[in-house]
Amino acid sequence: MALCASYGDHRPVQTVFNRDLSIAGLPLNVQVACRNGRWIDEQRNISVNSLSCVYEPPTTTTEVTTTYAPGDPNNPCNQCTQDLYATPEAGQEGSTYMDFRYEKCLTVLVYCQPIKPNMHVDLLENGRSVALNGATINRTFECTEDREWVDTTSQLLVENVTCLMRDGQ
Repeated sequence: MALCASYGDHRPVQTVFNRDLSIAGLPLNVQVACRNGRWIDEQRNISVNSLSCVYEPPTTTTEVTTTYAPGDPNNPCNQCTQDLYATPEAGQEGSTYMDFRYEKCLTVLVYCQPIKPNMHVDLLENGRSVALNGATINRTFECTEDREWVDTTSQLLVENVTCLMRDGQ
């Protein structure tokens, strides 16, 4: 008896007679008998010159990562809300220009500029000043894979931005 797989071996294997793959796929246990000095598979009545066990290569379980083309709307980093601007509170004034761009991920360039003479602007992120003020302030934010905005300079997560005018100094 020829045996291509031992008990408990679950690897994919094929039994091949006489190097002929056309008669592959035979049972893993093959009964052969010696008749007149030749080996014979009695079940198929085949003369057996060679018997091979061919194991299939193992299947890999490599994790497949999804890649997206630039600007693909299915990419999570292109799905951040575009409601990033927070309106100044009562009694405050500000002017903000936002330029949204689809690059690898959605980005927004925020431009703060005063709309009155002799004024400066102050950039607020999440309601707090980032200690940047001047005649104009520019800042870039990028959408993350978690669909959150991050300030590309400070790497802090940002829910909203506001530009406020202050007296110039």
